[in-house]
Amino acid sequence: MNREKQKIAELNEQNKEIYLQTKLFLRRDVKKRSERQSVLDSFFELLKDAQEKGLSPEELFPEGYDAFYGDLISGLTVYPAREKRKRILRMRTAAICLAVLAAGTILWQYLTAQGYIGVWTDGMWYIATNFNDYSYEEHVLTEDVSFEVDFRRWEEYGDEVIYRNGKLTIELSNLDESVGRYRIFFRFRGIYSRDSATLVSWRNYGVDQSHDTDWQQTAELFCDYNGESRSCKLAGFSNLNYKDGETMGFFVPETITPATRVGVVQFRLHNLTMSQWKRW
Repeated sequence: MNREKQKIAELNEQNKEIYLQTKLFLRRDVKKRSERQSVLDSFFELLKDAQEKGLSPEELFPEGYDAFYGDLISGLTVYPAREKRKRILRMRTAAICLAVLAAGTILWQYLTAQGYIGVWTDGMWYIATNFNDYSYEEHVLTEDVSFEVDFRRWEEYGDEVIYRNGKLTIELSNLDESVGRYRIFFRFRGIYSRDSATLVSWRNYGVDQSHDTDWQQTAELFCDYNGESRSCKLAGFSNLNYKDGETMGFFVPETITPATRVGVVQFRLHNLTMSQWKRW
């Protein structure tokens, strides 16, 4: 415990408040630090002596504290009125900034603990990987999502909604060509809030024994062409890198390539999964 703390500890609550108030006023009004400290030390001895004699503040300052304080700083080097106003303004500004910073820190910690910050910054990914605060349920959809592609204008496809259930959607985001083969990419958009999230996608999101996300592909893409139904191979995917969902793609079967002349082809997304997360 340093000397200043020892001094304060010797005072009762009432005198402690008076001492700290006087210390603040001296710092605000008196220019020279040596003068401030000398006056403050003398004032402390005055308070301590009055406390030992059982004198109340009214008895110690019969003409009031303000009159006493005016006499206390008389003859000292005080700040000019203009500079004093500037110092007061700076002190108030600093106090306000500290108060705002403290309140902001407390608010940030609260919002983080309650999950708001994680949801705002990471969206569905935060929910799907927060095993302590959210439960997970899933079921496979019985209906297929059917759509057609006209490969005579394959470059024109982009962000076409092929499935909608309220605000849950699946978009045919784009088609491209890679090493002589077509690829079809989908964008899965769900809904989320602090309390829950829902997504219709091509996989489920289980949790293994180590509490890591253990996803499994459920959906398949079938290409129906010339009386045959062929399964499409997975071409790539993202891991919920959008706040509201993810993307993935399939290769189109090799019977349909840029080298072949084809028109409209039917496709079916089969065994899509409805994933739902709920806050405990």
